[in-house]
Amino acid sequence: MRRVVLAISVAAGLACTGAVQSLDEDVRAAARAKAVQACKSAADGLPKNAEGKVCNCVADEVVGKLSAPDLADMVKNGPDPSKIKTAVKRCAKKAR
Repeated sequence: MRRVVLAISVAAGLACTGAVQSLDEDVRAAARAKAVQACKSAADGLPKNAEGKVCNCVADEVVGKLSAPDLADMVKNGPDPSKIKTAVKRCAKKAR
């Protein structure tokens, strides 16, 4: 009986881990989309053909440095505009 309970507990734990990982990936994707959207709003002077490359770079920089709670906050409230502007400048220089 103990083995059955242990096996069920391990299986449930693994299922929860998978669900948490999937949720984290969903939150990360949503935060990344918010960062791209904010970048496109902040990137007034960029040529249209560079906008996608620069905004993807910005999203990678901004989202890559955040913890899960910070990502959830970004999804809810949007990214910090000052971080977006700083990242846009850095990424625009890289794109040249």
